[in-house]
Amino acid sequence: MKRIHPIISAPPPDQYQFYLNMGRIVLLLSVLLLQLLRLRGEQMRPDELLSHTIWAVSAYAVGVLGLSFVLEFVRKYIYIFMLMLFYLLMLTLILQVYVYEYEMQLVYSYLFLSMFLCLFFHRKRQLLVFQVYAFLLFLAVSWQLKYPDDAFWALTGRFVVFHSLVYLAIGFRIDRGQYQRMQDTQYKHLFERLNDCIMYVDRHGHIRLVNAPLARLTGYREKELLGMAVAQLLPEQQALFQPQAEGGLQAEQHIVEAQLQRKDGKSLWVRLNVAPMEARGRGGFIGICTDISAQKSAEMNLRRYAERLEETNKELEQFSHFASHDLRAPIHTISSMAQLLYQRFPAGSSLDARAGEAIELILGNSARMNKLVDALLVYSSSGVEALNVTQVDMNEVVQDAMDNLAGYIKASDARIEVSKLPTLQGDKIQLTRLMQNMLENAILYRKEEAPQISISALYDPANHQHLITIDDNGIGIETHDFERIFYMFEKVEQPGSHNLGIGLAICKKIVDNHNGRIWIESEKGQGTRVHVAIPAQEDAIPAVVHQKS
Repeated sequence: MKRIHPIISAPPPDQYQFYLNMGRIVLLLSVLLLQLLRLRGEQMRPDELLSHTIWAVSAYAVGVLGLSFVLEFVRKYIYIFMLMLFYLLMLTLILQVYVYEYEMQLVYSYLFLSMFLCLFFHRKRQLLVFQVYAFLLFLAVSWQLKYPDDAFWALTGRFVVFHSLVYLAIGFRIDRGQYQRMQDTQYKHLFERLNDCIMYVDRHGHIRLVNAPLARLTGYREKELLGMAVAQLLPEQQALFQPQAEGGLQAEQHIVEAQLQRKDGKSLWVRLNVAPMEARGRGGFIGICTDISAQKSAEMNLRRYAERLEETNKELEQFSHFASHDLRAPIHTISSMAQLLYQRFPAGSSLDARAGEAIELILGNSARMNKLVDALLVYSSSGVEALNVTQVDMNEVVQDAMDNLAGYIKASDARIEVSKLPTLQGDKIQLTRLMQNMLENAILYRKEEAPQISISALYDPANHQHLITIDDNGIGIETHDFERIFYMFEKVEQPGSHNLGIGLAICKKIVDNHNGRIWIESEKGQGTRVHVAIPAQEDAIPAVVHQKS
């Protein structure tokens, strides 16, 4: 249902204090004006009705003025009491015009007062009703004075023009005021509904406007923040809210991270956005604060994790040194001594048969331990060594891997078919190790017949990556083992195999270093297909994955 605005209504709540002060001033001025009219009338020709009217209206004005200091109802609706006074003033003035038979000075007073009083209206409907009221009263008085028809209609026409002009001029002012108030209301609602904490600071560094989120963030009430020096909240950033030396505002916007002081004495991190702002000719600054305490806490945690990671890298580097020296030395000693015993007491000598078997076992396990240490070193170095990213031709990489495995390939009678492979962004040494491990696994886990291995590649435009596939005719892998075999020391059981179960773990770490992905498709007894996806864009791989300390 459409709301009908009353003809007489109170002004907007945000103008309450203005209209209260203005109303009290108008009431006082009205009393003075009425008494001047009374004195002038008595000098010209006393009239009892006019005198009583003046005194009654004066009493009304004085009564409303007094009650405005006592009753909240009168203070709240003083604008309505003031409008009623305007009607009474106009009635009094027109009555005086009638009593003194249209004296020109009184006519001019009527014109001036009717226009002056119209300045206090804030609705066009109120203005129109008052204009019609004043015009009809004056028209009635003019009719009663029995002017000649020509003079009466000429006078009527003049006053129609006068009141129309007053209505149009003051109506335009009212429209502008309403539009400005509407904009102010919209800005205020937007200001209050924003989740960010906002304040307006004048050029002297005092807070003049805040919203509720800022009050909640600081722990102060909004009234406590108004008038507070911004230095009390942001002691380290008060320079951002000060004008330049020349007297103008800062020309640039500033975004900084700062500590905000709460009412309870605690401080919290905020992102502060400060920009100069001109508000109706008065310069100031708008400041927007965003709580980033959680982000700062996360950054501190990341720094701690980075420090721990650096310590871990150092420990891994120390482990590599320990494994390559301290572990190898006793293994080498045990192996050497066993070898000496084996050479001194060859087969068929006086050495006990079981002792000979023990020596062979020692030599075999020593060799296995050496392989295990080598594998651990390779695995650990894959995560801590610098990644030397260059353009890598995968055709050359596969050829290097096959050269490294030449004896193994020949012994197994393996047949390897290689399609045209792409050029990738990556570390050539690590990619060679990747291909070598996958080829070695394909040969190791073979059936009785010779291994048949194919290496192919294709480009995936949807994901902007190269997909390399190694396909073999080996023993295959059970589905439940697809994820497990990428962990350390996990392997597919193969009779006669001495594999340590670390090759695919190294492959996964290398692929991870290149921001790629590795996965398996296989069926038991049907061979295995290993897929490696490497990003094609140049910026997909950082220059250094893990920096050595």
